[in-house]
Amino acid sequence: MVDPLSQDDEFEGYPTGRVLILAALFAAALYLSRSGSDVSSREWGYLLLGGVMLGLTIMDAKTGWAVVLYRPVSRSKEPALYWTSIAISSAIGLAAVTCSVGALLGYLGPLHHP
Repeated sequence: MVDPLSQDDEFEGYPTGRVLILAALFAAALYLSRSGSDVSSREWGYLLLGGVMLGLTIMDAKTGWAVVLYRPVSRSKEPALYWTSIAISSAIGLAAVTCSVGALLGYLGPLHHP
């Protein structure tokens, strides 16, 4: 039986449909979180941005490949760099979601003061 975590498959990229949806959400997040928008839309933008980061992290964990800065990193060839990338991106995504939900519910002040 072959261990799926140790297979040395070539990087095939992300599944296209999911990436297009996440790219559209990322574009919406950037639009909402820009500095000229009102406070509540910024929080929604940060919430979408955190959701996109968590979505990409989940896709990285399922495929066994993560893109670190400019190159793909394999789980089986460079495990330390791969898991560091997964940990950092999931922590940033979770922090963005948590802070934006807290700001939307009124537990935090606005995330960005003009």
